[in-house]
Amino acid sequence: DLIALEVLSVAREVGISVPGDLAVVSYDNTSYCSRLIWQ
Repeated sequence: DLIALEVLSVAREVGISVPGDLAVVSYDNTSYCSRLIWQ
């Protein structure tokens, strides 16, 4: 999950649209990620 969050963060920084240009899958379901609302 933490690597997926970093990928999403970098994608946002460089202007890559998620999920338009990039899809990210994560499966650990950490407590931090369960509270995350990506905008």
